[in-house]
Amino acid sequence: MEMKLENLPNRFKLTGMLTNIYKAPEWTKDDKTGGGDYRLQIMSVDKLRNGETKTGLSEVSVGTSPEDEAKYKAQLGKLITLPVSLFVSRGSIVTSLAKE
Repeated sequence: MEMKLENLPNRFKLTGMLTNIYKAPEWTKDDKTGGGDYRLQIMSVDKLRNGETKTGLSEVSVGTSPEDEAKYKAQLGKLITLPVSLFVSRGSIVTSLAKE
């Protein structure tokens, strides 16, 4: 259940247990809007260089329509693998569903 680098830049596969799905609140600031997207919370386990393991929670944005949420509801509590893209926004790493 660890994040693995794929052949494309900024493209990864995230494997972990789907623990929650929620809709982020919408916001408006300086005539810009955002949020309102459905996000998956995925628990993964990463191996460290010293042999220890670290459990972490990742959030993946999957879209804004109720159908985007419905695709994943049956997978709650199960191990899933998703193609994801990573980018930095406001000093934090943001994970979103990558297009195949």
